[in-house]
Amino acid sequence: MLNMDSLKNNHEKKRIQVAVDKNVAKEAETIMSEVGTNPTNLINMLYRAVISEGGIPFQAKLSKMQRAELTIQNYADSQKTIHITSADQLAKIWADEDDE
Repeated sequence: MLNMDSLKNNHEKKRIQVAVDKNVAKEAETIMSEVGTNPTNLINMLYRAVISEGGIPFQAKLSKMQRAELTIQNYADSQKTIHITSADQLAKIWADEDDE
């Protein structure tokens, strides 16, 4: 049930810490500055929207590019890998491939 007191400006605060990629943070904070806000205000707006809408106020989904990258990564992860520890071992692997 929606608590109307939680939508009011309450003086008691809770500190929230998150780890964000530095490049992502820099780019996002530049945009925030351009639209006249900052990370603290944006997080407060997000929390209030979550309360107001009773859920996350946007769809959390991957873009087409992110889905393609994930497909490629999953394929790469599924491939057999060999740990090569010497030049001789590498030469043998290359020789074996030439025989095929």
